[in-house]
Amino acid sequence: MMTHDEITTTLRAFARSRKSGCRACPEYNSCGKIGCRMADEAARALMATIRPVGCAETGKWISTADWMPAPEKEVLACCRTRGGTIYWCVAIYIAPGTTREESVINWDYEACEYDEEKDEYFVVPGWYEQIKNWGEYGFVHIADDVTHWMELPEVPNEQG
Repeated sequence: MMTHDEITTTLRAFARSRKSGCRACPEYNSCGKIGCRMADEAARALMATIRPVGCAETGKWISTADWMPAPEKEVLACCRTRGGTIYWCVAIYIAPGTTREESVINWDYEACEYDEEKDEYFVVPGWYEQIKNWGEYGFVHIADDVTHWMELPEVPNEQG
């Protein structure tokens, strides 16, 4: 079974290859059919991981081994340091292959890797803690293990 990262990377490569021809595909000349066997496998694997809307209930922890949140969606993340300390933070997940241009976040170039061949900046994939009071620097890469995540609760109604 493909991992979430492999699914995302494969589908992004397939989408790019449709625009720039088969040479952009990592399986160029070994695919064997139009429609790309890797994209077919990735799509099947993705369908197996999709949960119905509303399945991620507020207050229920979801293992990152089972399911990742939608990229760039704010969630509560449970993190574990190398020493075993557990902490929580508001975080987002960035999937592999996310370009700086297609992200809804205005990433600093230091958070990206430049690909000369594709002439694009890719955001370093992984988890980022969101910090609301740092102005321009609102996201910091999480070096610790993110083991679980959950939906954020609704914002309280200030009128009542």
